[in-house]
Amino acid sequence: MYKTDFTGIINYGLGNVKSVFNAVVKVGGHPILSSSINELSLCKRLVLPGVGAFPHAMELLHSLKLCEFIKGYAAEKNPILGICLGMQLFCQKSNEFSNTEGLGLMLGESHSFNDISRSESPRLPHVGWAKIKIKNYFDDPILTGLRSSDKFYFVHSYCLSAHNDHCLASSIYNNLEFSSVVKSGLVYGTQFHPEKSGRPGLMLLKNFITL
Repeated sequence: MYKTDFTGIINYGLGNVKSVFNAVVKVGGHPILSSSINELSLCKRLVLPGVGAFPHAMELLHSLKLCEFIKGYAAEKNPILGICLGMQLFCQKSNEFSNTEGLGLMLGESHSFNDISRSESPRLPHVGWAKIKIKNYFDDPILTGLRSSDKFYFVHSYCLSAHNDHCLASSIYNNLEFSSVVKSGLVYGTQFHPEKSGRPGLMLLKNFITL
């Protein structure tokens, strides 16, 4: 199927979709905000934003019949970017409130910081700016122009382990290391909000829409 050079932003009821829309415009992209499979399937790349609880997000995606569409879109080797909760939805499951299956686009589970803390429980949610640490064996186009000293804006209580094959870059909160950028094929995810992270965040978005 012929795809237009549009960036489809999946509008399923959760996420800062307007902020993401404006950020894509700012870096020269052509965004479409939609929950229509027909419209999204014509886009050359997709963004899955997310703010809220994992089970609720999966329920909404199922209700709009978007789960199988997203899986099929990724299987056809089309670029897709998950932001914050959107990134976590790409995993196999989460234990937020109850064990809930995710989209299964990459291995791993989403856990609360409290689950992985070996000492005092951190204050949640983790809100604020943090540096990323780019894995020195990765040279991925989505990281072009970014440095390990760059800071990004985070708002989350759940995270993915930094000790997995999908982790391109990690960050630290309360001495706990977690994945801040992940990749599986052309499926990417950021735990931070690139649309709220100034120059580095916009650079990552620009890298994504020019893959």
